[in-house]
Amino acid sequence: MFPQADIPVLQLSVNGDISSYEAFSIGKDLSSLRDKNILIIGSGNIVHNLRLMDPGHLDDPFIWARAFDDEIEKAILNRNFDKVTAYHSLSGSHLAVPYLDHFYPLLYILGLVTPEDKIEVFNKGYTFGSLSMTSYLFME
Repeated sequence: MFPQADIPVLQLSVNGDISSYEAFSIGKDLSSLRDKNILIIGSGNIVHNLRLMDPGHLDDPFIWARAFDDEIEKAILNRNFDKVTAYHSLSGSHLAVPYLDHFYPLLYILGLVTPEDKIEVFNKGYTFGSLSMTSYLFME
């Protein structure tokens, strides 16, 4: 994206000892970085269960994976970030998010979103039944 490497970068680690609400709050705490024109990228997966991967489901998600991914998408597009933060109460969450490492980056980013931001789904896809590649773009 930036071959000259001429933009500021801040790398965050996922802290598995904090709650989803605290992860969202970290994003809010970092929101001032946007005022400094710093590009912020969160990398992970909405649905990420390596143990249930099935090569027979190359582009075809399991029913629970699609349902969870669709529910998160609906919540994000409706700006219902509380629902995303409370993801563990959604059906299939124990399968979709068995570990926090791929989901928490989304919560960090949602904490940065302003009411003026446009929200766009720019990649929606699945692989091996249990991985969602859904990606979002939040921009002023």
